[in-house]
Parts: sequence; structure tokens; C-alpha cells
Amino acid sequence: MKNLLALMTVLIFTLTSCSEINEYETLNGTIWTHKSTEYNREGTLKFQKKTYSLYYNWIENGEEKFDGETGTYKYTNPYVTLITKGKTNSGTISDNKMILKNGDEKFIFTKK
Repeated sequence: MKNLLALMTVLIFTLTSCSEINEYETLNGTIWTHKSTEYNREGTLKFQKKTYSLYYNWIENGEEKFDGETGTYKYTNPYVTLITKGKTNSGTISDNKMILKNGDEKFIFTKK
């Protein structure tokens, strides 16, 4: 009986730990912003359960322009990978900062 009780206790802790890890390793519902003074543009990155949406706006020749993309993502703390149209961008998250790399460029997003 003691062995059964010990086994059940271990099982409960294991299942609880697994569910906490799965919830933690998602960015679902988070919104991140980026502002580039070099390119005079602002970006918003929104994560859903398995997908993301990235939208940029900027002023060009006095006219406001928009661009964006959607795709899937993978997140294993602290690493994040965005996947869209066969290309990937990878980065890391630390506290409320996400640094994404696209070739030699780095983009710093701040969690809202």
C-alpha cells in the first residue's frame, strides 16, 4: 500500500510538472513591439497557439506603408524560431526582450 501511495505521488508530481512546462513553452497571447529609427518603421508581433502574425508600418515619400507576414513558430525557452514560406528567423527571449536575427540584421522586440 505504501508503494502504491508513493507511486501515485510521483505520478501526480510528474503530470503537474509536464503541464506547467507545456504552458510555459508557448508564446500564445503575447504581443511584442519593435521600433526601428534606422528604417523609420514600427512592428507588432502577435503569437497565437501555434502561429504568429508580424505587421510593419512606415512612412515612405509622405505616404504610410504596411507590410506583414504570418507563419508558424517553435519555442523552447529561451529559443524562438519563426517559419514562413520556407524561410526561418531565429532568436532568443530574455525577460521582456526578444532578439530576432535575419541574416546579419538584429531586431529587438519588447513584450507589451
